Amino acid sequence: MRTRTFIAIAATDGVYETAVRTIKKLSRITDGIKWVDPNDLHWTLHFLGELEDDEIYDVCRATEQSAAEVAPFAAIAGGVSTFGPIEHPRTLWIGLTEGEERFAQLYGSLQQRLDALGFRGDRRKYVPHLTLGRVARDVPRDELDRVAEALAELEHLVAGTFDVDEITVYASRLKREGPGYQVYGSFELAGTVD
Repeated sequence: MRTRTFIAIAATDGVYETAVRTIKKLSRITDGIKWVDPNDLHWTLHFLGELEDDEIYDVCRATEQSAAEVAPFAAIAGGVSTFGPIEHPRTLWIGLTEGEERFAQLYGSLQQRLDALGFRGDRRKYVPHLTLGRVARDVPRDELDRVAEALAELEHLVAGTFDVDEITVYASRLKREGPGYQVYGSFELAGTVD
C-alpha cells in the first residue's frame, strides 16, 4: 500500500493560537477557501508523495539522522502572505521574520539525505511557511478583493516565537472532510550549536 508522506514541524505555542485566530478572521470573508484543520497546522519541510512502507522506513531513518546533526533553534513567525499573486492567491500562509536560515539548514540537511535515497525534491528556493488555507478556483472577484484587503492588513502580523526542537514524518490520509495526519516518527534535534 502506498501512503502520501511528508516531513514537517508541528505548529506550537502562540503561533498556533495566532494561526487559528487568523483563520477565523479570514473565514468570515469567503467560503471559497479550504482552511487547514487547526489540529493539522505545520511547517512543511518536504512533501514526498505516495511511498511504499519500506520507503517510509528509509525516510524516517534519514530524518532521524538529519535531526541528530542540527541544533534546536528559535524562530519568529509573522506576516500573512500567498503563493500566487495577492489578487488571485492559490495558498495563504504565515511566514517567518527570524529563523529562515536555520530552517533552510534543516531543509538542506534533509534534502541531501533524501537525494541519496532517490527523492528529488522541489528545486525552487525553499520558503518556510505555515499553510492556513487553499483558495478554490471559482471564488467570486468581489470576495477575492476582500481577501486581498484583509491580507494587506495582515502583512505585518506578529505571530510569535516558537522553538524548533523536533521534526516529524507524517502520513496524509485523504478523507471527505480533508486530509488527516498520522505520525510515523518524531525526532528531536540534537546537534550542537555552530
